[in-house]
Amino acid sequence: MVPAYDPNLSKDSITYDPDGARKLLAQFGWTAANLPRLEFANVASVTSTQQYEQFRGFLQKIGYPRDKIVIKNYATFGDFNQALKLSKVQFFGEGWGLDYPDSQDTLQLFYGPNHSPGSNNFNYENPQYDKLFEQASTMQPGSERDTIYHKLNQMVIDDCVVISALSRKRVYVWQKKVIALPDRQIEGGYFLRFVDVKQNTRHK
Repeated sequence: MVPAYDPNLSKDSITYDPDGARKLLAQFGWTAANLPRLEFANVASVTSTQQYEQFRGFLQKIGYPRDKIVIKNYATFGDFNQALKLSKVQFFGEGWGLDYPDSQDTLQLFYGPNHSPGSNNFNYENPQYDKLFEQASTMQPGSERDTIYHKLNQMVIDDCVVISALSRKRVYVWQKKVIALPDRQIEGGYFLRFVDVKQNTRHK
């Protein structure tokens, strides 16, 4: 969806590797005794509970104690969002759909001055990141700006700010005579420019 997409980016950070994770824990002295308690916050629902159980299962496979991974459910999204904006949640899941088709829209989620209650819900602060982001924000689209975006993306990966790039499967239903590409969540009806309707044509 975005011009700055890098097809050559290493997939190490998204490769399922329990053995590698166990080695990293051992390398840095983490054991079942000193690993911190993780609190998974979300809105109470069957789906969020399933996501939590999957998350806990993955961590158990690398040696994380089951009783140190707990869930904290909020009754409504409003309650959850309020806690998020007040920095009262430790580990959480959320979705982000692009507001406009440019990498800046996702990279600004990690810009320090956008910390809670702003869009940087992770409260990530990195002076080098912020400086590069500000530099890119005044540049025109092109290879030079893309290079900076790639650096910013790599910083987020290296600092493990977020576990991202989760794609959920969705089903879109429309009438057979409507020709459309799936909604890519760009606000303002972005995808509607690609919609057409088949006209009935009869030949004698």
